[in-house]
Amino acid sequence: MPYPKPPILALDSSNPRRCGQIHGETLRNQVRAMAQIRLELMCTDAAFPSEKQVLEIASAHLPILKDFDEDLYLEVLGIAEGSGLSPEEIVVLNHYTDLRDLRPNHFHRDGDDAKGCSVIYSKAASGPLLGQTWDIDSSAIDHVVILKIRNRETDILLFSIAGCLGMTGMNNHAVGICINNLNSTDAKIGIVWPALVRKVLKQSSAKQGCDLILQASLGSGHHYCVADKQDFFGIETSGTKKKITQRGSNKTHFHTNHCLDAEMQLTHTVKSTSTTYSRYQELEKRLPHTPISSSNDMYELFGHVSLAPKPELGHSVATCGALVMDLKAQTALACMGPPSQEIFHNPPLHLSLAK
Repeated sequence: MPYPKPPILALDSSNPRRCGQIHGETLRNQVRAMAQIRLELMCTDAAFPSEKQVLEIASAHLPILKDFDEDLYLEVLGIAEGSGLSPEEIVVLNHYTDLRDLRPNHFHRDGDDAKGCSVIYSKAASGPLLGQTWDIDSSAIDHVVILKIRNRETDILLFSIAGCLGMTGMNNHAVGICINNLNSTDAKIGIVWPALVRKVLKQSSAKQGCDLILQASLGSGHHYCVADKQDFFGIETSGTKKKITQRGSNKTHFHTNHCLDAEMQLTHTVKSTSTTYSRYQELEKRLPHTPISSSNDMYELFGHVSLAPKPELGHSVATCGALVMDLKAQTALACMGPPSQEIFHNPPLHLSLAK
């Protein structure tokens, strides 16, 4: 099937509330659809007893967000106002994977658990490349959006969905961040994780971004990859623990959706239906024999660990998009749906942070 190119939304965050309002107004229908999908999944997939309880728990995250970064808190309020939703619904839209982990019995429920991402960092001759797929319920595929956010200090390019602060991206200081979900068994109420992504992209170095993650009061598990032209850090986190498990900018790093560190494995679980080990093994097999000399090489490689949508299965998991960033050149490749021209006949959208 042909995949459309993701839309680009340019925003100015100098006035964060107005920035959010424009986001919510411009993508109103998509934001409302995405919020409703995720609110319903919190009951069907994560086993919350009612939408009311979900929204009550989401509300507890708002003061933490305000203390963490008031501008991003105001942006969330603005998205809510622009889309005609409550701030709590926008928290659910943003923080869905971490909120699920507050109901640990969802780990034992039957069903598809291929949700995740595959992340690669590679040092090409031209400079560092960082990218990821985004695998989640296929109902999200039509709501993928590229955000270009500017203010007086920093320009940011982000892969996101309508209503979300941003999931992966880079800034004009050549700092990039990718994420992949980890199912933490010690989840708690904490920082809305896309706000952490955005705040990392306010930093001027990967080291500053890494330090921010290590100091943050997180809600649940993620693996965060932070890189710039000199450094790379891979950080495995849970609700209560954090550990740098990968480091060094002169070698290739990759990660899927299980902890590589034995200590961190004690705070996480992997469902039997997960594809994380098979995707990891596929990358482990291919990377030594598949030189990554360009963004396009990485984009094509991701096709081998991507999941095709199955529209007939409703909320089945699929690769809903991907982003590959050339941090030095400040360019990126992005797509809706699974990447790869060869495998999925899905050419990328070419992006530049400078334009």
